[in-house]
Amino acid sequence: MFVDGSRSDLAAAEITAQQCLASIRAQAGVRIVAHHCDGRSRLSALAEHGGYRAKFPDTRNGSLEAVIINTGGGVVSGDRVHFEAHAVNASRLTVTSSTAERVYRSTGASADVNVKLSVASRSTLAWLPQPTILFSGSRFERRIVADVDADACLPIGEITAFGRISSGETMGQGLLRDRWEIRRNGRLIFAEAALLDGDFQAMLAKPAVADGSRCIALLILVSENSGERTDAVRTALAASPSRVGVSAWNGLLALRAVTDRLEDLQIAMRLAVQALGVCAMPAAWINGHN
Repeated sequence: MFVDGSRSDLAAAEITAQQCLASIRAQAGVRIVAHHCDGRSRLSALAEHGGYRAKFPDTRNGSLEAVIINTGGGVVSGDRVHFEAHAVNASRLTVTSSTAERVYRSTGASADVNVKLSVASRSTLAWLPQPTILFSGSRFERRIVADVDADACLPIGEITAFGRISSGETMGQGLLRDRWEIRRNGRLIFAEAALLDGDFQAMLAKPAVADGSRCIALLILVSENSGERTDAVRTALAASPSRVGVSAWNGLLALRAVTDRLEDLQIAMRLAVQALGVCAMPAAWINGHN
């Protein structure tokens, strides 16, 4: 009997390589709890693990801003990242990131990001990270779960860019699985599950997906008077080069936008957040560089 030793050696080497990669994958994240005390919002609990840290710049407006920093420089295949943010006792907390999060080409497994948010009575929590940039060949799964009290306020927005557009990257095969669940007083008021699996370039070209655009955004506002802000947001975005749609129902406002230029989408999101008027503009959005 003849045994092809070279093939068996290659297979063994590949298994060993995969095991080595798995052993260095990140199990990381940040947990932040804010409360109101002595006229301003303050940090009451912070947990950091893996390569993620949170910094708290002086906002000078009584709110608390948390800037999440990924010291690893990006997310890779097999990473498991968990973020938690909780606003209690009439506090105002804004969570953002220091720069765009980059999701690199996968070796097979997906990179998973799980976000858990809760907003207690009379509190405001804004989840407004800078864009997520998916490299060609990346596999990325994100889940966002939020619980909001009846008289609390939650603006939450995500920008996703497909490829390093300024570098002329052409997107190939990849995976994006994006799931959002928002509950108000324990009742599900918004749920969305998006799945792109395969040739990103071909899928984005479909009219019902992105009609050829490479950047997409979703901004949700949960608030008692969110519907009253619809006209202000539409007016603010009237001259935006991005294609934008805004609607509101049952105490929830939703904005969707698509464009080919990441910079245009970032400008649109800044204008929308300003028009909402429920939280301060994150300093990192103004001063940060992607």
